[in-house]
Amino acid sequence: MIAGIALSSALVPQLIYMVCSPIIGAARSAVFGSVELPTMIAVAVFALGDPLTSSQGVGCALILSAILLVQSWPTRNVANTIKKPTK
Repeated sequence: MIAGIALSSALVPQLIYMVCSPIIGAARSAVFGSVELPTMIAVAVFALGDPLTSSQGVGCALILSAILLVQSWPTRNVANTIKKPTK
């Protein structure tokens, strides 16, 4: 059981992150990586029965609101931002 928990909570997400990062880009990878903390708190509350403290709830709310805020910003691409010299 411990090996299953270790594989599902540590190894598999890291492998997915390494494989998908080049595909989806650094900005989206960072956003998806920041979802990890609220997810772990939710697992602790629902699966393990740990109590949710107010500081944990506020922290999760701040992380999730930051994720939503960042998603509303327009995506910039370095190749499109740098102007190519015209001849």
